[in-house]
Amino acid sequence: MASCLAQTVDGYLVVQAPQPVDVSTCTAVLLSGPEYLVAANPVLRPLTMDQGVQISVAFMLLWAVAFVFRQLRLGYFSSAKEEVQP
Repeated sequence: MASCLAQTVDGYLVVQAPQPVDVSTCTAVLLSGPEYLVAANPVLRPLTMDQGVQISVAFMLLWAVAFVFRQLRLGYFSSAKEEVQP
């Protein structure tokens, strides 16, 4: 969770207690690692395990379908060559 920081008279940053609802009023905002990754690059968000499994299964299915089509193509052309040659 993001923590709101306030600057003291000496120039130090301290965590405000209690945390304000609106972080736009903070002097600085301290983010955790995952929060920073999401804020820094909103396109590449971290995946959950379920999302990772779904993507990997989709790639495996795509590969399997391509493999089947390749085998069918090789089988068709090899049988066509055998029929043409006496």
